[in-house]
Amino acid sequence: MAKSTLLSTVFLVLFTTRFTQVNSQIVITSTNGWEATVDIVPIGVNPSPANGCPWSYNYDISYTYTVSFTGSPSNRSFSGNIYFTCSAGSGSEPYRSMGSFNSNNSGSTATNNQARTIANTSGSAFGYTYPNKKCSEFTLADANCTQARIEYWGNGVANGAQTINFNAPLPIVLAAFKVEKLTDQQVEITWKTNIEVNNEYFTVLKSHNGKDWESIAEVQGQGTNYEATSYRVLDARSTGMVYYKVVQHDFDGKTTESPILSIGGYEATKMVDVLVFPNPASDYIVPVSERVFDSYMILDRVGRELAGGQTYMNQPIDVSFLQPGLYKLVLLNQGERIGSSSIRIAAEN
Repeated sequence: MAKSTLLSTVFLVLFTTRFTQVNSQIVITSTNGWEATVDIVPIGVNPSPANGCPWSYNYDISYTYTVSFTGSPSNRSFSGNIYFTCSAGSGSEPYRSMGSFNSNNSGSTATNNQARTIANTSGSAFGYTYPNKKCSEFTLADANCTQARIEYWGNGVANGAQTINFNAPLPIVLAAFKVEKLTDQQVEITWKTNIEVNNEYFTVLKSHNGKDWESIAEVQGQGTNYEATSYRVLDARSTGMVYYKVVQHDFDGKTTESPILSIGGYEATKMVDVLVFPNPASDYIVPVSERVFDSYMILDRVGRELAGGQTYMNQPIDVSFLQPGLYKLVLLNQGERIGSSSIRIAAEN
């Protein structure tokens, strides 16, 4: 019989996507024939003072930005300021001057006016328990920044302002996710993040029908991290089509899911008959099979392995150490069971 056959090719997905979708763009249009798309993604909070803060602290918002120009290359230039609308605390809007842009640009930065104040931070004093989180515990989700307003002006651009609405704090920027056959016995699941915010851990889920899922691994996240991080999980190959997805868990209990990827398994191998001579036996047995085999196991009646090792067609296997009774001989090829037979060990005369 031929070796196990791969049912379908590996599905491989490499992409840049966000677990939580955010409407994060505005488009600035110039009468000079060009447009600039500005993408803003909040990624964290910067409390000050960063250490201690026994009574109160201020915070700024860290964010990434991408500026992409299209259209006429002439007279491309605009400047702007950004203001974030955040509900946590009191005070004015976190703000930063964005500077000027005349070509494609991207990077990360933060507001710099320490405008929002969190008072009455966690702890107890004078018989009163303060309700708000300490600065070391304060996250982007706690800041609850729902909007950013960009005010702009430039060549062929009248003074204007546009608002970006953030549907939810951004927990993960997923740069790659793939599932592929590693060996005949293993599947490799890997993913890579570019940004993690308030990320406690991942669970890797597996399904044989795309509907009913079981957890096969839990992987610790990076909390809040702005550097690329790679993750890897191994799983045993199964028969038929198998589906995988990764679920991300925030510290506050919220979850978001990756896309679903699938990979073909292997065909279930037909077990073949194994002939054993002599049977009953007392000193040795010789197995014969229509399939190639390279090893064997001898099991007792409850399935415990008593002996095993390398063997091949017509090679005697020592059974003289076995007590009289009924046993099971299992033949394998490259670790895969190909057949079995009951054997009886007789008492010596």
